[in-house]
Amino acid sequence: MIETSVPSAISPGFSDYVAASQRVFRLALDCLSRPCRTMEIDRALPPPNAPLPPVTASLALTLLDQDTPVWLSPSWSRGADWLRFHRGCPIAAQPEKAAFILAASLTEMPPLILLNQGPDRYPDSSATVILGSTLPLDGQSPLRAQGPGIDGFIVFQCHGLNR
Repeated sequence: MIETSVPSAISPGFSDYVAASQRVFRLALDCLSRPCRTMEIDRALPPPNAPLPPVTASLALTLLDQDTPVWLSPSWSRGADWLRFHRGCPIAAQPEKAAFILAASLTEMPPLILLNQGPDRYPDSSATVILGSTLPLDGQSPLRAQGPGIDGFIVFQCHGLNR
């Protein structure tokens, strides 16, 4: 007999993978092209009962694959089997070996200097950090951002960004 159901220890991913991943990818592109602006994800998209927060789980299901090593912060380590099952991605033991860093908070995020910086010719191969949304937007640490995707500059306020 061939077992076709998802094991009870692994919660499901997207109910409609193609449609949901397309919508999440579009949102991710919008976020990347409009840095330092907050956006909300459609509440119907995140997979139910995922071992990662809804937005992080949705981004992981959309962006990760079998060729994308990912490092998980300690409080999200329970998501390793879920990610391996749904995306086949390898879990990196050291952050410098990862293409994606999934960090629950700034306190669990490795120092940026340890992350894959990518070579000068291919900076797009540097690590991508997905930081959990556990920090309140409380205005304690303003960040003045300028560069591609920003007209002039933006003051973005989020507690803890002075690390």
